Amino acid sequence: HCVPAALRASLSARSLCSFRRGGSSPGALAATAAAGGIGAVALTDVNGLYGTVRFRKACREHGVAAIVGTELQVAGDRLLLLARSRDGYGRLCRIVTELAQRGVFRRTIDPPMEAEERREAAALLRDLLEEHRTDVVAICGSRGSRIDRALATGDRRRAEIEVGILRDIFADHLYLELSHQAIEGDNRRLARALRFASLAAIPTVATNDVRYAVAEDYRRYDLLGCIDRLSSIFEPHAMRPRNAEAWLKPRELLYPALIPREGAFERADEIAQDCRWDLLPDRVIPPKARLPEGINPRRRLAELCREGLEQRVVPKGRDRALAQLEKELGIIGHLDLEEYFLVVHEVVEESRRRDIRCAGRGSAANSLVAYLLGITHVDPIEQGLLFERLLHTGRKGTPDIDVDFDSERRGEIIEWVEERFGIEQTAMTAAVITYGLRSAVRDVGKAYGWDLETINEMIKELSPRSPRLIADYEGVIRRHLGETPLVDSFMASVASLQDCPRHLGLHSGGMLFTREPLWHYTPVQVSANGVRVAQFDKDDVEALGLIKFDILGLRMLATISEAREIIALQKGEKIDFDRLPLDDAGVFELIRSGRTLGLFQIESQGQMHLLAQTQPEDFFDLIVQVALFRPGPLQGDMVHPYTRRRRGREEVTYMHPDLALILKDTFGLILFQEQI
Repeated sequence: HCVPAALRASLSARSLCSFRRGGSSPGALAATAAAGGIGAVALTDVNGLYGTVRFRKACREHGVAAIVGTELQVAGDRLLLLARSRDGYGRLCRIVTELAQRGVFRRTIDPPMEAEERREAAALLRDLLEEHRTDVVAICGSRGSRIDRALATGDRRRAEIEVGILRDIFADHLYLELSHQAIEGDNRRLARALRFASLAAIPTVATNDVRYAVAEDYRRYDLLGCIDRLSSIFEPHAMRPRNAEAWLKPRELLYPALIPREGAFERADEIAQDCRWDLLPDRVIPPKARLPEGINPRRRLAELCREGLEQRVVPKGRDRALAQLEKELGIIGHLDLEEYFLVVHEVVEESRRRDIRCAGRGSAANSLVAYLLGITHVDPIEQGLLFERLLHTGRKGTPDIDVDFDSERRGEIIEWVEERFGIEQTAMTAAVITYGLRSAVRDVGKAYGWDLETINEMIKELSPRSPRLIADYEGVIRRHLGETPLVDSFMASVASLQDCPRHLGLHSGGMLFTREPLWHYTPVQVSANGVRVAQFDKDDVEALGLIKFDILGLRMLATISEAREIIALQKGEKIDFDRLPLDDAGVFELIRSGRTLGLFQIESQGQMHLLAQTQPEDFFDLIVQVALFRPGPLQGDMVHPYTRRRRGREEVTYMHPDLALILKDTFGLILFQEQI
């Protein structure tokens, strides 16, 4: 049976522009629907499409049809919109983007709109709906909407006017919502809606009006609402739920309340069938590169790489480089990623043209193509690096090329990217910030009414890094809060929030360049500091087949640029830092002394302590130094064995003789593991 569930922001995330509204994740919603025999479920985030991608993925995993939509709350009204096709989804993205960037959603929240602002917002929404109504289903009359309020006060004329406006826009794709959650007055409300639907000749549709997947999640839903409103759980509030009925019920539990004789369930089935389409592509969609007339991306990439061979590869290594280049170009071509590499090359070349220092890092350094294009500065053949760590034909997902830029001038590159690709095709990637132990304790503590001083003292005793559970700190909690019966409830509430999305933030450097305007894939909104940001995080973006390019700011590059300027001013010398030797004895003497504050990768207290043990003597030793100070080697207790073997105080052994060739440089130890 197909019963659309009008789920309000099931991400449980307070977004940049809307309240946190749901008490369960999209995954929990899909799993509950599958277990209850519900064949189709709709996700309608408030003023956005935040959970769309992960909802689609979860529904695909559980064999449930995913209906995508949004609930617009604009100018005191509520309207549900569902996408009937991929094009309809793009139109929803455009509507949400325009409203968000005009500040309509933010003004809806704080402070409330003045009468004139409400009229302007309503007019803007009407214009957008008229422009983008194709392949969109509209469901009106939900609880708290203008139609619902008009019927509650007996103003049928006002309700008819509102329906008339929407009918002129959506014609046969407009429905009146019928829902019942056992709230006082719901029987009368439902009867009024049925009478009005008959008189106004508007078809009805039954919805579940879900806010959480199972009844047990009611407490988390209520708690999140109190946290959002900065109110105590002991204070009544008009927006607080009246009961725990807003869960995803099987169809048979809805029949008694929703009076199915009006055909509302059958129309729900029809809408569910009408809105079946696939959002997630089966290929990567790279941005569009600039190409010379008559030259295709594959040929252009090969030409640039062969130019790079002449500049960056010594003659004795040319044969190996040619063989590796052909291999990499073949894999890149097989994955249709030529334009991605060309676009990154464009960005790096522009940076150099402006004399802005930059350098690729991470798995991109394993690519000879990236090296020949000037994206990275490490010869992967000389260093024995595997291209498959970046790309291979069996790879799922998109490649990740991270480039560090002079932090003082990173903004220039971002501005150029927006100009080069167009403002409609660039935005920063979002980051879903989840509750950790300390943030959950802080927010729940406030909602439970404890004073901030007590909460802060308690948090000081909780580890900021270890992902321990609240149960591990029961003694600390009871010592600060006393033996009140509320402690058990408090701890259960904290546990329910851990790993739950808290708010939407900005990714540290992830930027989207898209082949088509961004609204084809995601709504775009504006953060508090004026940055355009997609409503999806890096995992969602990858699932959509889009490529995120990390434009990162590195202070050390800014320091190097400043040092070059100072030397040029004081000594009249222009130093080419890229040609400095890697075997300067004085440099390694300084590093061994542990005075490395400000040196990227080896500047932390832990690294300084490790330097004193390992005493690096050459560049390869520094590579091992960085590899040692990673979670895998640290947790696997590899640091001390490596140091002892390097000093000759422990015998070098191999798990198998065939591993000797691979592990000889690390004295038989596996310092890190990568999935390739």
